[in-house]
Amino acid sequence: MLLPGYKGDVIQRYSPFSITFVRSFFKLETMRKILTLVMILSVFMAHSQFDTFFLDKTLRMDYYHSGNHETEIYSFDELIEEPYWGGSKVNLVDPFVFGKYIMKVFLVENDSLLYSRGYSSLFGEWQTTREAEETWRTLSEAVVFPYPKQKVRIELYSRSWVGIFEKKFEYTVDFIGAEVEESIEEHKDNLDHVA
Repeated sequence: MLLPGYKGDVIQRYSPFSITFVRSFFKLETMRKILTLVMILSVFMAHSQFDTFFLDKTLRMDYYHSGNHETEIYSFDELIEEPYWGGSKVNLVDPFVFGKYIMKVFLVENDSLLYSRGYSSLFGEWQTTREAEETWRTLSEAVVFPYPKQKVRIELYSRSWVGIFEKKFEYTVDFIGAEVEESIEEHKDNLDHVA
């Protein structure tokens, strides 16, 4: 029985003890639980993507960056294996692309993007100086990325003066299966001989 002045369900909708309020509260809690579960699963899926394509160590590519205030040329120097990967295993593709340059790592077999990172370099800063208008320079630079398990292609892009990225350099890294495991064992043996 309703009290006089309380007609319809207007009061019931706003009462914290009404059925409508309780139902909407539990719907909200259910949505929060589902959202939390989806976020946790996405983290595990991203981590498993890292494990699918990369080993837990770093591959560093050293290269030379040459040019003047309007021209730039890249040339490969060497690849160096480092023992640990210190970057994210979840955020493999850079969504923000800060900096003048971006490095992208593609899986060769299907051309899918595995890793990317925006960065800036000393050469990019030097290009803005008065000296760069009068002479050429070559600076040594390096980019790092997770150590690939499969054949990958590294592409380096430079941002033009109007803000568009242009591909400047490409290098294919071909470490496949047993070769990777052999290089790991060889590296461990070398460390044992040093110790």
